[in-house]
Amino acid sequence: MDLSTLYDKIETQLRALETLGITSDKCAAMLFPLIMSCLPEDLIRVWQRVGKRVKETEPGEDMDSAQSLEVSLKDLMHFLNIEVENEQRISLASEGFGLTFSFSLSQKRAKQVATEPLPTAVELVNCDGSKCLFCDGSHSSDSFKA
Repeated sequence: MDLSTLYDKIETQLRALETLGITSDKCAAMLFPLIMSCLPEDLIRVWQRVGKRVKETEPGEDMDSAQSLEVSLKDLMHFLNIEVENEQRISLASEGFGLTFSFSLSQKRAKQVATEPLPTAVELVNCDGSKCLFCDGSHSSDSFKA
């Protein structure tokens, strides 16, 4: 499943939960690891490398673990949204301007050229007899077998 489809499904399910009155603060502890387990390994590595956005807390205002997981879940969804948009931009840049179409035409032409018979020096010889040039046999030169 590609990333954009996965993101759409996750976003749809999160909105469905909100419609039912189940907000992300109530179930972020369950949803965050569940969503992480659905992601491809290379994307998890990028997420870990980029790092989760750490909110600066004001002195005296500590976030408990539930709030921290809720922030992490929102940050993860924002990160996935950015990754989907980046993939779409890359896809548009590489395929959107007809580059793949013209490239495939040139590949077809190259295959046609490769299958056409190549002229050889045998065609330059102009002899009236049907004598083989390679072995002096009575057969034609193009049917010579080494």
